[in-house]
Amino acid sequence: MNEIDKVKKKFENSVFTNLDKENFNKIIAFLVKEKCDFIEDIVYDYLDLFNIEYEKFIDIYSKLNKKYKGTFLKQASEDMNLLEEFYGSL
Repeated sequence: MNEIDKVKKKFENSVFTNLDKENFNKIIAFLVKEKCDFIEDIVYDYLDLFNIEYEKFIDIYSKLNKKYKGTFLKQASEDMNLLEEFYGSL
């Protein structure tokens, strides 16, 4: 089974149907700018985060980063379960 098939099995079809390429690319660009070194892992395990509207994603990220004193991505790289906090902020 290839990686795409693995991802498809993890998520409901609606996650893929609702993905907006422009929004996805904006979030990826933001994560690159923030020097996130586990983007591929986020895509594989938390693809549905990319369905959050870009502006809302940035707002939630900013709040989480403040909560974690500017270290949210570093801490999330060590424990990706922290990304679950995005859902609680919707």
